[in-house]
Amino acid sequence: RATFDSVIINENHITLINPLINSGTGQILTLELFNNVGVQTEVIVSYDMCLAYTTDGNEVGISIVDEAIYQIEAPNQVFNIVDGIGSINGGASVIIELDNTVPIAMAVLKVSNEPDVLVPSDEPFTDLNENGNFDEGEDFIDWNQNNSWSPMVESLSLSNDWRVTGEIINGEITIAFTNWGEPLEPDSRQLFRVNYSVGEEASLNDIITVNSESILILDAWGNNGTPSSHNEGTITITDVLSVSNNLDVFPSSFSIDGIFPNPFNPLTKVSFSIPIYQKEVKLRVFDILGVLQAELVNDAYDPGKYIVNWNASNKSSGIYFVELKTEQFRKVKKITLLK
Repeated sequence: RATFDSVIINENHITLINPLINSGTGQILTLELFNNVGVQTEVIVSYDMCLAYTTDGNEVGISIVDEAIYQIEAPNQVFNIVDGIGSINGGASVIIELDNTVPIAMAVLKVSNEPDVLVPSDEPFTDLNENGNFDEGEDFIDWNQNNSWSPMVESLSLSNDWRVTGEIINGEITIAFTNWGEPLEPDSRQLFRVNYSVGEEASLNDIITVNSESILILDAWGNNGTPSSHNEGTITITDVLSVSNNLDVFPSSFSIDGIFPNPFNPLTKVSFSIPIYQKEVKLRVFDILGVLQAELVNDAYDPGKYIVNWNASNKSSGIYFVELKTEQFRKVKKITLLK
């Protein structure tokens, strides 16, 4: 019923150029609106003003009698965990993928595993300058055999402009990633790899289930409530590594190489080096008053690099001190338990 030469759209004003609308009833115009929202919502469309003229230039009176209401249905953003493998006394990892249909600027995920034999962890390294960070040239244990040191959360497709953080709470890792200047456009992608250490309590051929859940998802316009679904993955324990985890050469000195994570709750790993055979090596944990809280090691050790677990689930939050002691050496490092 309606024809026109062209249309001008200026913000919320629509002007038809040289229109001709024949008399009668029924639809004359179809509008397609872009939904700049990623959550379920109700939208009301109304006409505030409408001007029209006859072919001879006389104004036509138009009454607006109602408005349109339509619902925006928000589809699920799908997170998928890709199956991985792991080694007892070594590492394991899974990849988290995202298939999103709306632009996402921020999300917070919680990732857990069952049974609880995996601890989110950086790859152990020798902290030569004791700054708590891995620096180029420092020795490390290459759990995932990729020839480079891997942090606990390893970005895969996200640019360096994304801020990605990981925090361990009660053995589960909470991962947040944010970039308001460059939201994730709708696509399928691998977000990041989550790396774990595998404890001695795991058994060969164990299958550990890894789950994720959304704590927060904000679309590119800051709307909260974008729905999501999550597909679980598994880690299969396929190997058992030597407890020493030697780094190709014997260490040149005694040292506590690192404590991962620190702060921690409630599991952490202490890595240390023994350069020559020792008939008695002690690795003990004391509280701030000097009271012994745990004896992690009391045995003879050959030269090598070693990793020992400490489960402090029955301890209170606070500062503790890890002591490595032999006949020829004593070293103490501070650790913090946060619950």
